[in-house]
Amino acid sequence: MAFVNYNAWAEVVCTSVEFVYKIPDDMTFPEAAAFSLNFVAAYMMLFELASLREGMSVLVHSVGGAVGQAVAQLCSTVPNVTVFGTASPSKNEAIKDSVTHLFDRSADYVQEVKK
Repeated sequence: MAFVNYNAWAEVVCTSVEFVYKIPDDMTFPEAAAFSLNFVAAYMMLFELASLREGMSVLVHSVGGAVGQAVAQLCSTVPNVTVFGTASPSKNEAIKDSVTHLFDRSADYVQEVKK
């Protein structure tokens, strides 16, 4: 796996060795590709587009999905970030510790978030 600056969709890329990681033996190539892509997408949204910083709040739709989980994990690297998340009830147990406030995705959570 390699993390590169915006050329990740190319067949051949150049990057510094510090951004290259061996794929674990129990991980398939497609899993490794998805893993890095999910975190790159989450990172770009949080830090490059939204300029996430201490004390902010983030609403993550489908926090139980791969990019949603990456967003929640990256939010935990910034102090005092409140994470609101929506998810299907079947995913609540697995992700409840990743968010500050978790809502059923089919419920009307708008008023709760505004509070």
